[in-house]
Amino acid sequence: MSFGACCVKGFKWNGKPEGRIAKIAGGRYDTYVAGNSTKAALLIVADVFGWSTDNVRIMADHFAREANVTVFVPDFFHGDELRRDKFPELTAEEFFAQQLMPFLGRHPREKREPEVFAVARALRRELNFPKVAAMGFCYGGWAVMRLAAKPENQPADEDKDAKPIEGPLVDAISTAHPSWLTEKDIDQVAVPIQVLAPEFDTIYTPELKKYTLETVPKNGVALDYLHFPGIVHGALMRGDQTKTSDRLALVRSNAAAVTFFKTNLDQFE
Repeated sequence: MSFGACCVKGFKWNGKPEGRIAKIAGGRYDTYVAGNSTKAALLIVADVFGWSTDNVRIMADHFAREANVTVFVPDFFHGDELRRDKFPELTAEEFFAQQLMPFLGRHPREKREPEVFAVARALRRELNFPKVAAMGFCYGGWAVMRLAAKPENQPADEDKDAKPIEGPLVDAISTAHPSWLTEKDIDQVAVPIQVLAPEFDTIYTPELKKYTLETVPKNGVALDYLHFPGIVHGALMRGDQTKTSDRLALVRSNAAAVTFFKTNLDQFE
């Protein structure tokens, strides 16, 4: 499991978020919300730059509008913001060493995993969504993979008295250039999965890509795997829209994700 300087490179998109701020999971988590569907929810687990960036909120607005879902982008970092613009004098490599690594030390998988599950369970119980999907970018990739596991492979429910959730916790997951991913995570995926995979990625390595392509179908799980030639890790959340290659990759990935969510959440009208 690893991160690299590629995780902190990228561009801020043009546009203004149109959603709203709310609380979820008993009021414990601030969350950006876009859309008003009562039939289907999409949980986005953001990259290391968190829930407050314009990019992830503009993305949430897009999915809410195009996939007919209500989108939730929680603050799993509890106000701890990683801000690249505060350190313009640092190279990507310096920012990685001086800022990103300590940040990751404060937000390891084992600390954030129960919280990701708490929010997903709240979408089912607290907000009563009959259909739920999840999407993870970079840091969020491992998290949505875990949400896709069978109940027996999930962490214990923190609400011991709650009625068990019948069936899968989420109906489908999508992930773009996932980080901190293990072969075990891939082994345990039990719901339809979409993988958006840039060609150049030292984090989601060729070995992990190959393992995904071999393992998921072998386990009888539906897999949509999209390869993005010439595209680098992180570009599907922070790509430079002034570059034709990045812009076309964003168009392709977003259109594919919309179709994937509509198909697996029964949102075609």
